[in-house]
Amino acid sequence: MRLRPYQEQAVNQTLKAWAKYDRLLGVAATGSGKTVIASALIWSRLQEGPTLFLAHRDELLDQATDKLRRATGIVAAREQAGKHADLLDCVVIGSVQTLRETRLERWPEAHFKTVIIDEAHRSAALTYRRILEHFSDAKVLGVTATPDRSDQRSLGEIFEEIAFEIGLPELIEQGYLDPIRVETLPLKIDLDGVGLDSRGDIDVTQAGGVIAPYLDALAAELARRRERKTLVFLPLVELSKRFAEAARGHGLAAEHIDGNSPNRREILARFSRDSTRVLSLCALRNPNAQLHEHR
Repeated sequence: MRLRPYQEQAVNQTLKAWAKYDRLLGVAATGSGKTVIASALIWSRLQEGPTLFLAHRDELLDQATDKLRRATGIVAAREQAGKHADLLDCVVIGSVQTLRETRLERWPEAHFKTVIIDEAHRSAALTYRRILEHFSDAKVLGVTATPDRSDQRSLGEIFEEIAFEIGLPELIEQGYLDPIRVETLPLKIDLDGVGLDSRGDIDVTQAGGVIAPYLDALAAELARRRERKTLVFLPLVELSKRFAEAARGHGLAAEHIDGNSPNRREILARFSRDSTRVLSLCALRNPNAQLHEHR
């Protein structure tokens, strides 16, 4: 397995930190190869015993299975819905939603020696806590690009130390990611009057009301730049659907996608092969990670 220098450093720092701590957090920007780092750690820890890789969504489970196989040759077993892993499997990729109650109790508490948590900013949730409490003797690494939870729960309650941090600027500086270029559109949308919700975030309903009158103008601006492939992030699902319709009205191949879209894979695949040129998103958890896998 050939790692980039920063990936190799992240692996070494994690292995070293596990000698002192049990639960570590790794922070790495989208595009840094968090799953590759996790695969290298799984390979390094095989002699210690079985590993459990946890994720909460089909796309992330599929991604982990594919990356692990390509990077190490290991064919992981799946513990999800109707798929049951075996106690003899050395690596299990499991759904957080599945590993509960009897499905969790089926696994001896000391079974897994290593637990990797994808999108670890979610791990303060009770579903994750119960799994970690069950496998309390395991060495744990949570990886995330977004370590701050909007509900302000401290990840310090879960993780003891940060093993590594890989920032977007350093990846750009080292040539692994393209520089960020910003172009503003000639639309003056005033959000000064939008308040905050109970969690301290921008009130999405108020923001949606301010943005709604500009949807057609925004679609028209994108139509003038139709050679570009575009992602549009909007605060409300209905608003995103309306924008996709407005974009199609301007002759753009546009679709909407959200966290409840039943055909997410098909939509992302069409965007990947350029059949869809404008993708309007709302409430799609960690969309950059999903989209990256379809490029």
